[in-house]
Amino acid sequence: EEKQLSMAIWKSLLSLYGEIQAADSKLYIIEFDESVGEGIIQCSLPSLQQVIAAASVIGTINGTTVSFEPRKTSGTIKSLKH
Repeated sequence: EEKQLSMAIWKSLLSLYGEIQAADSKLYIIEFDESVGEGIIQCSLPSLQQVIAAASVIGTINGTTVSFEPRKTSGTIKSLKH
């Protein structure tokens, strides 16, 4: 579920970088398809590497084993959807 995913990444950001960096990340889940386990996460450009790192260290969400692998990064959502 998108909300659980968002909360897991947010908590990881808080743990690794603190409240200011987490707030500055402007983290937002654009879409997530649970059936294939893929989605689009939006964040501010200066925090891109921190968001990727925070997501990468998450091992489980609500008892489900997860793994994050960035496929693409882009300056626009439109280019990610094509």
